[in-house]
Amino acid sequence: NNGVSNTLTVTVTAPAVTVATSLSNTATVTSSTSDPVSANNSGTALTTVNPVLADLGVTASDNPDPVSTGGNFVYTMTAVNAGPDAASSLVLTATLPLGVTYLSSTPTAGSCAYNATSRVLSCTLASLASGGVLNVSVPVTAPVTATSLTLPVSVSSATVDPNSANNSTSVVTS
Repeated sequence: NNGVSNTLTVTVTAPAVTVATSLSNTATVTSSTSDPVSANNSGTALTTVNPVLADLGVTASDNPDPVSTGGNFVYTMTAVNAGPDAASSLVLTATLPLGVTYLSSTPTAGSCAYNATSRVLSCTLASLASGGVLNVSVPVTAPVTATSLTLPVSVSSATVDPNSANNSTSVVTS
């Protein structure tokens, strides 16, 4: 029929990108009927896809410090998301120093698991909102031999982090 139009809506999922990316989509129509104006049989739409970004950071502390040999103390690790978007599949990891005895771990959200063989504590959280904070408290027992203890801590997520320089830290206990 002359002058009849139809609309077709196609919904797509944009790819994950690390920088703003321009995508184009061209649609073309054809017909078995002769078209006297074929110049208007296609059109292109441009769309800008912006990256999802989450600037994560991590800090760590210990209390008390110094600690007596064989004494209990607590590591506190804090992951923060400075945004601008939520961080998905967040993982906070710490490797306990040799001689330190792991007692437990308490995250403010998510869950933690400790591997005694590798001495790695891994805490996971499905999503940390922009501006969100995850605290993990880890009571431990110091070794019976006096030594300096270093706890390396890192945070990561599936979301692109524009500033990875603040994703790891360490705390030294005397």
